[in-house]
Amino acid sequence: MARTQHSFADRLAALWQDLSLGDFQLGRDGTATLEIEGRIVRFAPSIDGSSIVVSASIGTLSRDQRRRVEETQRLLRRSLGLLPLSRTGLLVGSDRNTVSVRAQIGLDRADPAALGACVEDLVARVIDYASDLSPPERRNAPARAQEAATTALEPETLIFRP
Repeated sequence: MARTQHSFADRLAALWQDLSLGDFQLGRDGTATLEIEGRIVRFAPSIDGSSIVVSASIGTLSRDQRRRVEETQRLLRRSLGLLPLSRTGLLVGSDRNTVSVRAQIGLDRADPAALGACVEDLVARVIDYASDLSPPERRNAPARAQEAATTALEPETLIFRP
């Protein structure tokens, strides 16, 4: 018996239908987005096309080195504590400032219920992790000498997820 091949677009169209979101259409870049709890959740096919990558930004790390280290430590502690409960990973972008939460689910398992659960998990983690960043209005720009002396995280650094 042949296995049914599912596509990225088919799986997202089924989710859209299940959530009564109307007609599904991919964006020009081949991705889709939803706004949930005031956050933009992005759906993209994996590089090899075998799964759906779901991601959302939680914000940016502080420019102040001391606060940046504190924020990173809080994010690492929370991420470690959530490992047994969540299938999400934490990612620092190539700009070395933007922090995102990311999850991935195989197309063969991404029926509307499973994909919906993945999205719910991701949004819950986005809300949790965002509280570990300093509010932007309280952030102070570091002095030029401090800024020059700071070291940043490596681009595309996965903070923690086996």
